[in-house]
Amino acid sequence: METIHNKNEVLNKMKSAQDKVFNGQELTDQDKALLEYSMKFGIEIGANEYFKDQNLKIIQEKNLPISELKEHGILLENNEFSREFDIRDLRDLLNGKVLTVEKILSEKMKFEINLQLVDNYSRLKVEYIERERVLNELLEESKNEIKYSESNEFDPYTGKYTSFSKSVFIYDQNTKTTKMYDIVQNRKELSEYFRNSKDPIEKSKYNQELLKMMSYLQTKIEMYPEIAKDIQKSLNIIKVEANSFSVESQTTENLKTSKKSKIDLDVNDYDRYQDANRNREIEEKEEKQEISSGRKR
Repeated sequence: METIHNKNEVLNKMKSAQDKVFNGQELTDQDKALLEYSMKFGIEIGANEYFKDQNLKIIQEKNLPISELKEHGILLENNEFSREFDIRDLRDLLNGKVLTVEKILSEKMKFEINLQLVDNYSRLKVEYIERERVLNELLEESKNEIKYSESNEFDPYTGKYTSFSKSVFIYDQNTKTTKMYDIVQNRKELSEYFRNSKDPIEKSKYNQELLKMMSYLQTKIEMYPEIAKDIQKSLNIIKVEANSFSVESQTTENLKTSKKSKIDLDVNDYDRYQDANRNREIEEKEEKQEISSGRKR
């Protein structure tokens, strides 16, 4: 690793490392060490003021919604980005991706806040999602099997639900990461995945979850008439997918059964053919014997 000789050089290297992070470039071992060092000891080397200036530059260039970012703890009062967030997560947020913050208020109250900069980074879109399970647990368990979890969006200011759905967590062996899909919004991707799956248990489970979701949404229509129209739209989408998937699964099963029946039939036909040949041979032999006996007389 290259040796750095003075404070100005340290600051310049730190600037370069931070620029790489926010631009999504690959970091060297030295870059990572400098970033870690700056987060821990920035005040001692005078880097804190430098990074504060850099934060202001980023805020101004992207026209970020300062008050909203402060409200959700992303920016501090002195306009520094909070160190509670991983610098890669901040980079993703500043590049328009979703930043998820998990909150656990009690055993029964677990939810996450999805934050995303929209409208050319000028507005912070905020979604509050209630889950029956802790997100980190679902992500970890999905490495062994596909996991399902209700994901209901709500308004924290009114306490009312605004939508109901279900998340599907699928582990990707190629990238070694878990992908989260919404059973309604990502139905095309899920449909393609399960139709191509060679695991009958996975397919059966997905079909069951679709049917459970249909029943679940039906009860919510009656409970929340103010958003019944939106729930009905989701219900219609799930119905179409459930019916389509069920019919296709049944057709595939019928084809398998048909092929098996044909194989059995072919085998039986062959057996009958062999029996017929044997019987014919016996009859011909008996006829020859009778003819031979007649000649002798």
